[in-house]
Amino acid sequence: MNRQLRRMLIIFILYLMALIGSIYYTYAYFNKEETHQINFNIGTAVIETEVAFDGIPIDSSSPYYDQNNELIIINASDPESENAISKLSIEISITTEYASRIRIKLKESYIKERRYLSTGETLTETMAVTEDRTGFHPFSYLMKGDVYQMIIGDGGYQYYPNILNENSQLVLPIISGGLTFYGRTNTQFVETITLKLQIIVEVVQANRYQEIWGIDGSVFQ
Repeated sequence: MNRQLRRMLIIFILYLMALIGSIYYTYAYFNKEETHQINFNIGTAVIETEVAFDGIPIDSSSPYYDQNNELIIINASDPESENAISKLSIEISITTEYASRIRIKLKESYIKERRYLSTGETLTETMAVTEDRTGFHPFSYLMKGDVYQMIIGDGGYQYYPNILNENSQLVLPIISGGLTFYGRTNTQFVETITLKLQIIVEVVQANRYQEIWGIDGSVFQ
């Protein structure tokens, strides 16, 4: 093999390696899954989440936000508390550089604590929501936001029905209030119910949602 042919072969191999690396990077770049944060930037998409109680926004330093577990802490049984479920509102703003598909998932854990007055003993129980109400998220005490557009899918996911065009912004009013679940109070014990809420937001390149999410296009039809 002469020197010129060898040089051309090396250049071709380097070009091929760069092309493969670029393809892999493009695929990885748009496969994004993030749990709820008050604000975060994931490269091609910027997601800003406004969480408020009674119109007063909270941030990551709030006592009603668990930074370690990325959970919003909500009082589901006392309508007078600062973080009452009836006072909760959540709005998500998504700005993307490329055409994208979007889905969200609410992970809710309702925890009932019963404190016995005579002994101070506290028993904890995880509760299940068995009713599906109109205007509420599926099997949830959380009400949907105004002009709610999401499509309910399998596995608890909710899908935005349209493609978010490149260099566009989408504002999703996810939650607007909720139903108070009153705990029991008598001479023996006092019950309180806490909702721990996590929001998963997924933004993927529009032409890759089927392979990344493992679904067909029927959810959007």
